[in-house]
Amino acid sequence: MEESGELKTICSLHDDISFQNYDKQNEDNELCCSIQKPDETNFIIDRSDPYYQILIDSLLEGIIIIDSDGKIQYCNQTFLHILGYSSPSELEGLFASSFISEDYVELFNKHQKQTCLGRGGFLPTYKAKKKDGSIIWIDGLSCMVSYKKKAANIFFIRDITKQKNIKRKMKQLEKKYRTIAELSANGIVTMDPLGKIMYANKSFEMMTRKNGKQLKNSLFRELLTEDYIYIFQQLLMKVRKKNENIRNVEMEIKITSEQINPIEISIAPINEDDAFIGFICTLQDIKERKRFENEIKTSERLKTEFMNIAAHELKSPVTPIKGYLDLIVSDEKSDEKIKKWAKISLRNAERLLRLVDDILDVSRLDNDTMKFEMRKIDPTSLFHEIGEDMTPSIEKKQLAFTKNLASDLPEILGDYLRLNQVLRNLFTNAIKFTDEGSIKLEAYRKDDNIVFEVSDTGIGMRKDEASNVFKKFYQTETSDNRKHEGTGLGLFICKEILKKHHGDIQVDSTLGKGSRFIVTLPIL
Repeated sequence: MEESGELKTICSLHDDISFQNYDKQNEDNELCCSIQKPDETNFIIDRSDPYYQILIDSLLEGIIIIDSDGKIQYCNQTFLHILGYSSPSELEGLFASSFISEDYVELFNKHQKQTCLGRGGFLPTYKAKKKDGSIIWIDGLSCMVSYKKKAANIFFIRDITKQKNIKRKMKQLEKKYRTIAELSANGIVTMDPLGKIMYANKSFEMMTRKNGKQLKNSLFRELLTEDYIYIFQQLLMKVRKKNENIRNVEMEIKITSEQINPIEISIAPINEDDAFIGFICTLQDIKERKRFENEIKTSERLKTEFMNIAAHELKSPVTPIKGYLDLIVSDEKSDEKIKKWAKISLRNAERLLRLVDDILDVSRLDNDTMKFEMRKIDPTSLFHEIGEDMTPSIEKKQLAFTKNLASDLPEILGDYLRLNQVLRNLFTNAIKFTDEGSIKLEAYRKDDNIVFEVSDTGIGMRKDEASNVFKKFYQTETSDNRKHEGTGLGLFICKEILKKHHGDIQVDSTLGKGSRFIVTLPIL
């Protein structure tokens, strides 16, 4: 374009900002305008500046100026690219309407006349024709200008063909699966690549208390509480980038300023001909589930508090009873018959105290109030001590006891008394459930851990029992005439204590052949 002109009074963006004529010294420039703010110097945008030329031709929008008759006077490189032309000379003498599809020409001419009357603005969507005859979709905005000191119109054009095709494909998918979606109890939403809602089923409308018209073309993130907006955007980016599904993420929908509805959302990409075109989400209302979870937590807390209080109340009277029974058993003057009864009572009192101690330990673990005095521990001395303590009980049942301890066991960091409690519990169980055969203690180093195993040749367990044996109150025998007594708390306590030591415990057991408990602890 070699002729010169000027931009005049494009539009008023604000009462304090207006586009006006440039100074006379710039009359030879091809395109220029001035922006004036109150009490400020005019800033001139000069078409003769090569950087300005690059700026105009690098815009994402195509720019075209047409005279009052509709004939093209100027265009930038983006406009040429959109319509498939290579040079402005190819457009000389052409009317702008020649690029518009026949069924949209009347609408385009109407908007051109409105712009000439100063009523320009955002344009609707037009179907346009490229140089090669292919059809594209465009939209943009228009306004009136002064060009070559004559009234003219300027149009800013965007190619929206891709977005239009995406919407068309989304509508096709919506139509295809609408029946299934409408019958679903879960919310189902489809979104375009930017997260704008294209379709929402009835269940989602009920979930959000909004109708289809309110939801359509709104951004999904605007429905979420502030705490989840960023998380949701990150999920969309991950789904799009990795082309993979994300399942069962908990979020919150804002119903009103005071009412929040918890949901669980799963997001998957929608692809058409290997091209990403949007997202599909399934949403589940988890309000009732959350209520039940809160009730369970409250129930657990109350149960723990009750156990704690009950254990302390039980321990208070049992302790002096045990003390007096000890005196009766050790008193040489006591009758043998009375001593026998006292021994039976003492044994049961000790059993009751162990039960109370277990309940207290569970309560402390649940409330995270159990104290641990961590220090360096020589595991070999710990194993020898527990072996000496448990040998009388093992020999009493005429069982063989073997130890196989590695000679180079390194030190570990732990609470000596609590680890002793774990070992004692494992040995007590092994002795209780083994009537013949042997009990074995083995310890060795494996990578950066110490592993010790307590194994027996007792009754063993089924696989389903072994998978539950570390749960609170779980017992392998539940009948009224069960042979082996217990609270079902010992192994649960062992596992929780080992967790505090960053360790672990596993069991390998075969019904009728015995069990092997494997404990792993990190070395210092």
